[in-house]
Parts: sequence; C-alpha cells; structure tokens
Amino acid sequence: MVYDDYDKKYREWKDRKKSRSNISKNVEKIDKKSNENEPIRNNPMQSINSQEKYNLKDHAVHHSFRVLAFVIPILIILFFVYINYTPFGYSSSYEINISENGNVVSSSNNAYLTDLKGNKINNLSNVYDYGAINLVVNAKVVLKDASINVSIEGNDSYFTEYLPYDFSKGDYFWNFSKRIPFPLNGTAKYDSENKFICFNASNNETLNYPNSSEMFEEGSFVIYAKWKPENPIGINQQIIGHYNWELWQSNNSVKFMVGRLDNKTGTIPSIAYPINSTFFGEAHNAIAVYNTENDSKGYIELWVDGEFAGRKGIGDERIWRNYNLDRNLSFGWSPHNYENNSYYAGCVYEAGFDYGLLKYKQNISFISSGDEVKIKIIGKNNPNRIKISISQ
Repeated sequence: MVYDDYDKKYREWKDRKKSRSNISKNVEKIDKKSNENEPIRNNPMQSINSQEKYNLKDHAVHHSFRVLAFVIPILIILFFVYINYTPFGYSSSYEINISENGNVVSSSNNAYLTDLKGNKINNLSNVYDYGAINLVVNAKVVLKDASINVSIEGNDSYFTEYLPYDFSKGDYFWNFSKRIPFPLNGTAKYDSENKFICFNASNNETLNYPNSSEMFEEGSFVIYAKWKPENPIGINQQIIGHYNWELWQSNNSVKFMVGRLDNKTGTIPSIAYPINSTFFGEAHNAIAVYNTENDSKGYIELWVDGEFAGRKGIGDERIWRNYNLDRNLSFGWSPHNYENNSYYAGCVYEAGFDYGLLKYKQNISFISSGDEVKIKIIGKNNPNRIKISISQ
C-alpha cells in the first residue's frame, strides 16, 4: 500500500517535470522565433532603452522646431532693420567695364546701365549715340546720407554735371541789372527797382539786336538766359532766339530748338523740359548747346536750373543759314508758326551767347538717401570703365 502510494507520487512528479521541460522548450522556440522577428520584445531592457532613445530624439526635434519658430522672426526683423537703417554702417564698391565692341560687364547685378526709358543695356553700340544713358546703382539697402563717389573713364564720356561757365566773359553777354545794354533796342522796359527788363505781353513788347541776321548761327555755341516768367497763358513765348534757333517757354515746358537743318525742308529738332504752374513767378536759368565739333556726331542739349533736360543727336546736319532771312536776334517774340506765337510775359535778368562748349565732369561726389541711385551719362563715345563706391 505504501509502495503503491510512493510509486504513484513518483510518476506524478515525473510527469510534472516532463511537462515543465516541454513548456520550457516551447517557450525557447517561441522566444527564438520572436527574437528573429521582433527583437525588441526579446529583451525588456533593450526595449526600454530604445524607447528612451526615441523619446529623446523626438524631444530634440520638437525643441529644434520651437527654437526655429522663435529665431526666424527675430532674423527677419534684424534683416529688415539692417536694410532700412544699416545700424552698423554700409560700404560697397562696383565696377562696370565696357569693351571696344560695346559689351557691358558689371561686377555686380546691383550696378548696371539703362537707356532713358529704363531698359537695361547689355551693349552700348546702338544706344549711346542717342545722347544719354543712365547709371543705376541699387544697393539693396536703404541709404541715408551715404557718401557716393563715381568716376568714368573714356574719351568724351561725362556725367550730367557741367563745370562752372562764366558767360560774362563770353563773346556776347547782356546784363540788364543797370540798363538795356547797347546795341539792343526795342519796347521792353528797364525796371531800376528790380534791376531787370520787363516784357508786357499785352503791349507786344520786345527787344532786338540790329543787323544781326547773319550772326549767331555758325559753328558750335552755347546760349544762356536768366528770366522770371509771369504768365502761363500763351504758347511759345520767346525768351531769346534767332529764328533758326529758339529758346521758348509755354505753360507746360521750356523748349530749345534749332533748324531748319541743311535746307529749306530740313528737320527742326527740339528738346523740351516739362514745367507746371509752380514754375511761374520765380527766377530760372537755362543753358542750350549746339555742338558741331564732331562731323558725324553733332547734337543739341538743354539744361534748366542746372538739371539736364536732354540731348538729341543731329549727326552731320547743320543750321541752314538762309532760313532766318533778314531776322535779327530778338527777345520777347518769335514770328514762327505763321506769326501766331504768343508774346513773352515776364522779365529777363541777363543773357549770353558764346562760341564755345560746356565742359563736363568725369568724377562726381554727392550725398544720397534711398535704396537706388540714378546718374545720367552723356557723351559722343563709349566710356571704358565706371567705378562706384558707397560708404555710410
């Protein structure tokens, strides 16, 4: 009985041991298979470490985005402040080179040449003969009282700033501060209080230079006048003229014209400087140029109050001297347009005529504000090199 119980218990113990052994083997197989397919589940510590690494990486990414979200607006604000206020100053230099065949090569896209309509110029060959081009410098920052120095190299290429011209030492100069100088005569009145001559358009008042019909029309010359217009009503009011060249003003422009050129059917080229009602009642001055020095590149030019109004090429054409017949140099009225022009209303301080030409600058310095600088260049030949330096 005792033996049977012992034997029974021994078999039960052996079966339990065998069962545990089989379970262990099955678990090992499952773990082995799991280890091949899902290694993270095989080792709890490994799973925890991997999860921590993932959490740290995710945290770093989110932190980076938060930093960028904070930094980017600050950088934008700093950039805006810099380009608009340049708190640390600004300096830059550019150079534009023009080859013999006219190709334009700039050291920077910030400096370039345009025609007067604003079109960018890549080659000057077919543009520069028109008389003027623009040098444009866009610094990409807002300049405030920046010092700008510009130089141009090349034969007969200049900026639109002329050197001082003393017309009082020219061939003909009429100063009306004391009287109407000889040999001028006419119906215009000398005003001793204001020291100028006055023209009353209602009375058709004029002045003229007797026996001058064959004068003032040959070779290159410069014309000068200082005047104060009073009446914007009327067209083509003559300030000074000789019929085959005229300096006029209307209610919307001051105009210089020459011609006819070459013959009785030739052209009458002109340049107009726009004005408005605020122009009247104030003193102004004008300089007009007729240049025939270069046989094939003649031109006319107009300046009003020191501002360049324009230049127009006339090639090898010249004033046709017979066009004015027996008409003299005059002030106050021109018989052009079938004698339908208006008489001048206003005064004249002084005027001059000189057989010479303006001289222009090749180096200029000035103070400028804004983000763009535009400088006119004139001449009869291509420039070789243009240098620009900016400091603030």
